Amino acid sequence: MKSISCWVNDIASGKATSTEAMQSVLDRVARYESQVKAFLSQIDPTCLLEQARTLDDLRDKTGQASHGLPIAIKDNISVTGQPLTAGSKMLEHFVSPYDATVVQKLRDHGFLFMGKTNLDEWAFGSSTEHSAYHLTHNPLDFDHVPGGSSGGSGAVMGYRGAFGALGSDTGGSIRLPASYCGIYALKPTYGRVSRFGLIAFGSSLDQIGPMGLSIDDVAYLLHVIEGNDSLDETSRSFDAVETVSSDAAIKIGVPAHMNNFLDGCDGPTREGYENFLNHMSKTQGVELVSVDLSPLMSGLPIYYVIAPCEASSNLSRFDGIRYGERLTDSTLTEVYSKTRALMGQEAKLRVLVGTFCLSAGHKEAFYQKASDLRNKLSGWIHDQFDVCDAIVIPTTPTVAFKLGERMDDPIAMYKSDAYTVAVNLTGVPALSCPHVPQSSKLPIGIQFIGAQGHDYRLCEIAKRFESFFVSPDPDKE
Repeated sequence: MKSISCWVNDIASGKATSTEAMQSVLDRVARYESQVKAFLSQIDPTCLLEQARTLDDLRDKTGQASHGLPIAIKDNISVTGQPLTAGSKMLEHFVSPYDATVVQKLRDHGFLFMGKTNLDEWAFGSSTEHSAYHLTHNPLDFDHVPGGSSGGSGAVMGYRGAFGALGSDTGGSIRLPASYCGIYALKPTYGRVSRFGLIAFGSSLDQIGPMGLSIDDVAYLLHVIEGNDSLDETSRSFDAVETVSSDAAIKIGVPAHMNNFLDGCDGPTREGYENFLNHMSKTQGVELVSVDLSPLMSGLPIYYVIAPCEASSNLSRFDGIRYGERLTDSTLTEVYSKTRALMGQEAKLRVLVGTFCLSAGHKEAFYQKASDLRNKLSGWIHDQFDVCDAIVIPTTPTVAFKLGERMDDPIAMYKSDAYTVAVNLTGVPALSCPHVPQSSKLPIGIQFIGAQGHDYRLCEIAKRFESFFVSPDPDKE
């Protein structure tokens, strides 16, 4: 598939039409969606084609019109007039009355919206198996998970059913699907992209990010959606950071204690990562710097205290009185009880853990201690970029696992996030790039981690190694 920028230029110059672009992805949806089930709700294809033809007609008459490229949106991000369920029965009948800031920016840049993609309920999960509606399958192997929580967005990009997709990343939720489905995804610097219109999971961790089929595509989408927003006080604009020229010397941080760091990785992940290290070492102008990355692994226990605490606070509003579906009964307590019973088991588990960790007598032992350790982790990771330009590690410890394989083992499920959560805790950007090891039919992710605000610099560093990356097409499997 051509890059987004190529399509935009071709449509503007008359070499292609919006209708052709729309039809190209609708053909993919028709071929794969019934088996993959990436979407929770879709715009009627006839309607989408009519929107594209209208743009082409306007372009023929006036010489001006938007490109109309189709994009998919995770169903915890508001799009006017479309369902907004967050994968939960609590919001089954809710229709968004407004656009998220990122959606409005996409509209302004000429994108059309295909529909809303599946996710783990409230974005709680690593496999999209916790959706209250249906399972989403990995487009490269239908027996495997697509990753989570943005599994629907990852899956639709995996079968080339959109030109780009948005997900949200709280502890790795766009990078895991990118790794499992063989695509690219960028978790931006915290605050670079407005969270207005995103249903909050962990307010100090959440970040909307782009998913695509190339580094250029995710950088293009980031440029569209980024920027300060008066509706989100945590958002801010970043000064342009000088990018890296193709021949500039760069230093890449890699684990000093390789065996310990890769403990828990499966064979394909270890093979693919070690092959990439070898590839980098032979790339001109690249120096590999050994860094003690063991503090990164402390992120998992810190995250699974802080994230449930923030989730407990954020989800308290969904009580059937202020927000969410209301199931009636004779007393207020029974209304609360019935209504909140609509939440799935994983949602209940995380809310209860968070509520316990914030309760009297436990807050200091759990939440405060985790917050202190988070601050130390943030200081440590910022110091690493004094000695290297980027850190490169696997995105996930394993390739996509089989559906149902970890549903009865939450610890094994949480360990899927071992290499991703520290990025959210510290607010730095991270880019996941796909590679298919020789020993596996399923891809792994190579994760580039950079300093705060260096999102585009990170993309330029990753492009240095672009020949190594492969985004597998399910048609060719």
